[in-house]
Amino acid sequence: MKKIWVEKAALCLFALMAVFVGIWAQFFPASFYEDFPGFGMTWISIDGPYNVHLIGDVGGGYLAILVITLVALITGDRLLVRTTGVAWLVLEVPHAWYHLHHMNIYRSDIESLLAVAPLPAFVLAALWLAVAGGRQSQ
Repeated sequence: MKKIWVEKAALCLFALMAVFVGIWAQFFPASFYEDFPGFGMTWISIDGPYNVHLIGDVGGGYLAILVITLVALITGDRLLVRTTGVAWLVLEVPHAWYHLHHMNIYRSDIESLLAVAPLPAFVLAALWLAVAGGRQSQ
């Protein structure tokens, strides 16, 4: 029972992140560029020029991974949950690597910490799903 709760929590976390990033980047790319993650912080615009195509692709990619995440959450199928974990690892490992090696771009130490601190948890959650997730297929 505990395993299912942890699995559902991880999948819900990833789904919420995908909705948040995906919709914002896909449908409001200029705002995403200027304002992400919000709360007075700007983590995208400090790292290079605006590119509507690139930001739209990021939004589309997050919305695409949202689909597989939601189906894994609904079905609990072992292969699908583990595949979803692998998909999130493919996204999160290079994402974490980039941020860990570019912490100097942020305006303050607090912003650096906020940008980097949750990333290991995302990688570990994705790894857990990839290795231990899902119920036995029927």
